[in-house]
Amino acid sequence: MVIAETKRQMHETLEMKEEEIAQLRSRSKMAAAQTAELQEQKEKSEKAAFEALEKALAVGRRAEEARRLLQLQLQERVKEVERAGEEERRGLQQELTRVKQEVVTILKKSSEEKIAEMDKAHSEALASKEQELSAQINQAVEQCKEELTQAAKDKEQQSALALEDPELQKAAIETESETKANEIGLELETARTVTEVETILKEKAVQLQAHDEDMNQKTVEKLDVKQTQLEALSFELQELLRIKQVLEERLDAVENADGSARQELEQRLQEVLTKHSTDIEEIKLQHEQSLGGMEKMLKDELNKLTIVLKEKEKELEAQLVCEKSLKEESKMDALQQKVQELEVLEKQLQQAKKVLSEQDKSYTDELNSKQEEEKRLKKHLEDQKAAHEKKWKSQETKMENCKTKTKEMQDKFKKKLQEQDESLKKQLSKKESELQQKEQKLKENILESQTSSEGLSSAMYQLESNHKEELEKMCEVHKQEKEKLENHWQEKMGQQEEEMQEKHKQILQEKIQEVEEVNQQLGTTMEEKEQVVQEVKDLKEELVMRQTTVQKLQAELKEAAVKLESLSQAEAMFKKQMEAVERNLNTALNERNAFHDQLNKTENKAREKLKSLSERFVDTEKQLQALEASKGKEGEATIDRLEKEKKFAVEQANAFKNNLTEFKRKAVSKFSQNHNTVKSLQARLDDMEKQISEKDEALQRLIASIDNQSISKSEMDQVLSEKEQKRDILNQEKALAKCKEEQEKHLEQLRNDKRLAKESSKNMYEEKLLSYRRDVLNQEETKADETVSRLEFEMKLKEVEEEKVNLLAEISRLKEDLLEKTALIEQQNTELVRLETQGQNAVEVVAHCTAEQTKSLTADKERENHSLTQEDGDAESLLSMQNKLTEAVQEKQNLQKYLRTLKKEHQQDLEYVKKELTQENEKKLMLEVEDLEMKHNSSLKQLMREFNTQMALKEQELTAAVKETIGKAQSVEVELMDSHREETNQLQKVIAQKDDDLNRTVQRYEQVLQSREEEMGNRVCQVQKRLEDLQARTHSASGEMDVEELQAQLAEKTTLLSEARLKEQHFVDRVSSHCQMSVSIS
Repeated sequence: MVIAETKRQMHETLEMKEEEIAQLRSRSKMAAAQTAELQEQKEKSEKAAFEALEKALAVGRRAEEARRLLQLQLQERVKEVERAGEEERRGLQQELTRVKQEVVTILKKSSEEKIAEMDKAHSEALASKEQELSAQINQAVEQCKEELTQAAKDKEQQSALALEDPELQKAAIETESETKANEIGLELETARTVTEVETILKEKAVQLQAHDEDMNQKTVEKLDVKQTQLEALSFELQELLRIKQVLEERLDAVENADGSARQELEQRLQEVLTKHSTDIEEIKLQHEQSLGGMEKMLKDELNKLTIVLKEKEKELEAQLVCEKSLKEESKMDALQQKVQELEVLEKQLQQAKKVLSEQDKSYTDELNSKQEEEKRLKKHLEDQKAAHEKKWKSQETKMENCKTKTKEMQDKFKKKLQEQDESLKKQLSKKESELQQKEQKLKENILESQTSSEGLSSAMYQLESNHKEELEKMCEVHKQEKEKLENHWQEKMGQQEEEMQEKHKQILQEKIQEVEEVNQQLGTTMEEKEQVVQEVKDLKEELVMRQTTVQKLQAELKEAAVKLESLSQAEAMFKKQMEAVERNLNTALNERNAFHDQLNKTENKAREKLKSLSERFVDTEKQLQALEASKGKEGEATIDRLEKEKKFAVEQANAFKNNLTEFKRKAVSKFSQNHNTVKSLQARLDDMEKQISEKDEALQRLIASIDNQSISKSEMDQVLSEKEQKRDILNQEKALAKCKEEQEKHLEQLRNDKRLAKESSKNMYEEKLLSYRRDVLNQEETKADETVSRLEFEMKLKEVEEEKVNLLAEISRLKEDLLEKTALIEQQNTELVRLETQGQNAVEVVAHCTAEQTKSLTADKERENHSLTQEDGDAESLLSMQNKLTEAVQEKQNLQKYLRTLKKEHQQDLEYVKKELTQENEKKLMLEVEDLEMKHNSSLKQLMREFNTQMALKEQELTAAVKETIGKAQSVEVELMDSHREETNQLQKVIAQKDDDLNRTVQRYEQVLQSREEEMGNRVCQVQKRLEDLQARTHSASGEMDVEELQAQLAEKTTLLSEARLKEQHFVDRVSSHCQMSVSIS
């Protein structure tokens, strides 16, 4: 029954596995379809990104140029600010370093004493708690050992007692289960103690952290107080600096006073010298007057006095120079000493900064490493906890399974023993009844034979003794069989108990080792914590130094941040101004284009007006030909001039047309170059397609080789693998076909884009700047659309990646489930092997019983033969013996029937065992087939991975090719943009030339009109003079009617002339206004 149930469970698990495999295959197919869709979306997004990149490059370059300019300006300003700040910092740092050192020494002493006291108290508390915990752990371990020894003794006693009766065996098994449960409870208690110890340690660590944080807060507060004191000291130092400046100013004033006093002394000396010279001169005069002979003596004295005075003056000058030089040297020495001190302080500061930075880095690295080690230890402890819990759970499950199996086995063996006992009792009862019947018959025969003879009594006595001996032998054999069975089962139970004891001992040893390891880890962690505490002390000492420096740096950074904010605001203003300028330029260009259109219209209108005016002028000339016959030649000369000017204008127009044709030719040549580049890219794409086709052929070859390898397997596996491979290949071919189609579409789009680019370029050159601006606006709109599409695509990619992560998590979960199921299957296989061994032992016992029964039958036959030989002598006892023989034959027949039934049962058992063996072999074959399937699936997965890697390489190659095309397209765009810029510059130059020509033509037209006005005015004056002459002449000859007609004609001509002048003035005003507009736009 157990084997049948296990078989059913195995079949059910196999079916479940097959269903799970089918689900996994369907999921893998879904994932492949999703990957294909994602590849399609990728390619679309790459196309959009390609176009967006092409459009964004131009804008990025412009922005980079503007940023570079702004960065250069900002760097210059920042350098200036840094220079000013450094000069200020040096003066402050030199004065504050001395004060800082004194303050730091005071703070160090106070903080070190307090921290040492706190650490001592904390270390003592931790040591006491650790001792208590170690004592508790040792007590728990000793208790566990004592309980295990007691449990082993109890087991031995119970096993000795359990051999007497099956009821005692039940009690022994129950006690064993109870002891095992107690052992498990003890182990759980030890684990709980370990967990409690760990929680206590965690709480202590938290308390340590809180204590450290409190200490840090206190130190920060003290530092704030000291910082305020430092600020007060800095204020006092500033006051001292001010006093120093005042003293320096006073020294300068004193030096100035000394200089002024020296100047006064020199002036006084000069005055004294002048007075002395005047006195000497007076004395000379007096002596000359009084004593003429004493002049030489006086002159000598005077010369001596002058020499003495000069020497004194020289000495005074030398003293003054020495004093100045000494003062200057003292000042220079003082300054040099200050400079040296400053340099030394700067070097010390730099060294201190370097040391602090290195210490910061080292401490940060150490802290990070220690934090990582703590995290790693915590993770290790958690993993150990999880592993212990899993082990406990698995052991509990195993123990429960073992208990259930032992109970089932005991029940089975009890049932078998009861059945054997019942069958033996039945046999014994039958034999006893038969023996009673035989005894009764024998007694009757004895009573009959007593009358006949006493010889028969001796024979009967022998037969009875023989019969008793046979019965005793049968009882002894039965007892021996019972003893053997009992010994066999006792040995098995003892072996199982010893195995269980050894397992428990091993588990206890492992757990003791784990507890020792945990204790060691705790000791190491405590040592590390002590080291960390010491390092924290050092760090706190250094924090005091750093915070003072950090505060200064923060103040400086705030100032720099303010300056940077102002610079950023200036940048924003500059950007806004640039945007406004660009907008103004765009509007100006649009207005300029509109103005050019208006100029063309006005030129056409001016031409029409000129034509109308020329026609009117011709009419007026015809009317005035009679009066102006002499001046007709001059009018013809003016007409020739106008015609020449027209020809000149026509030639300029032709030159402009020729320039436009040349521009068109250049554009056509550039488009041909772009077309050639497109052709080269197409050739590369064809090469890539050929490579893809070659790789596809290689894949097909690999698939063919895989198919050839899988032929050796079963037909069902072949069909399934071929179907899966065909599906995968079809999917791959579809994906490749889609890729090819998309590539062809991409190429067609590129070709269409190139054609459209050619047509648009032609239109651009035809429409000039207006169409270029419209394209720019369209490009900006497409950029915005593409950015939106890119963001949507990125969101989709993120969702797909999340789905992939979920699928991978599900796959890992399924793999874990499969591993657990395989472990269960292995356990079941071990149990089946054990049951098979037990069945073989039972078969051996049955064979032994049958052999002993056959031996007993042979002994009976020999005894019967011996009894027959004795009864040959007695004729009367033949009948009785024949009756006995018949009874013995019947007994033999019964025994033979019993043997036949036993043989049938033995054969049935053998057939059952054979079936089990065949089923086990089938299971093994199925497992081997599954292993082969797994290997085949793994090989397929490897092939798929290789294919995916190849596809990834292809994608990388394609991306590289696309990047190359993008780079070439970008270079082409750069060339086109440069050509466009050059062309626009040339067009702007041409437009400027045209504007200059138009201005010149306008000036010429104005000059011509002015000359015409002057000519017309002269002509009108001449005509009026002629009319006056004619009136004077005809007044005498003709009457009043002729004079009135002439006046009427004059009035008509004057009206016509006034209208012509008004129109010319209006035309001139419009031309001048247009010229002003063009000048303002340019």
